[in-house]
Amino acid sequence: HRDLHLSIRRQRQMCIRDRITIISSGLTEASHFIKSAGFTKIDELNYGTIHHSYKFPNIRIITDAKNIKLLTADMANKGNSSLIVSIGFATSVKAGLNTGNLVICNNIFSLTGPPAYWSRDSASELTTDALAREENFQHLLHELRRGPIIGNCLTLPQHTVNTNMKNWIGYRFPVSIIDTDAHHIVEQCKISEIPCMIIRSIVDPLPQATNESISFEVGRITGKNSLRLFDILLCYPAAIVKALKTATRQKEASSSLSAFLLTYANSKLKDK
Repeated sequence: HRDLHLSIRRQRQMCIRDRITIISSGLTEASHFIKSAGFTKIDELNYGTIHHSYKFPNIRIITDAKNIKLLTADMANKGNSSLIVSIGFATSVKAGLNTGNLVICNNIFSLTGPPAYWSRDSASELTTDALAREENFQHLLHELRRGPIIGNCLTLPQHTVNTNMKNWIGYRFPVSIIDTDAHHIVEQCKISEIPCMIIRSIVDPLPQATNESISFEVGRITGKNSLRLFDILLCYPAAIVKALKTATRQKEASSSLSAFLLTYANSKLKDK
């Protein structure tokens, strides 16, 4: 009996060391993967909602991640995650990237403050873990119908930028995409000494302007707020059309993330 208990304990320790934590700032980004991989909500913590799947016991998902500093610190203290994979949506600032294209981020730049003060010299820069990237994802590229590219990301304090700003960023910075949280996630993972991967799915290609604030507002209008939706339809019909188009692009971007994560999760099962 003692040997059996020791064996079970070792297996649990191995599971902890090999555990992958996927984090998402919202639910939409991970929704397709959660459904297709059989994840269910198991807990609500200060830093997000935890999802677990019996099919993939060594992978957990944290959606609506609110406090990345607390999240990474908790994982470092408990030693219960060997890799953090951050997924999310992004805006393209380079031609040739379309909705649903995936970018595995290498260098992450960051700008703060109002746009009037943005410049290449004022940007801070971090680099993601090359070893984690090579070990975990390079061998998957040939298995995917639409494989990801390796690129750089710029994190901004705001997500709503117009086409002129996209072109300016694409010209001034060596980046392919922009988002709102990648730099902070990498920064906190480095502080907590947890390897980190940043994967972004394009939801706004270069020719289009983002409508994030509109789409988020429409997404919250349900049930008792249906009259509010009717008011918006009357006042801003063009904005609603744009918001619906954004929702369609988000669905495609989420589906692309799901296909990638499913391939990755299944590869981890084969490695066992």
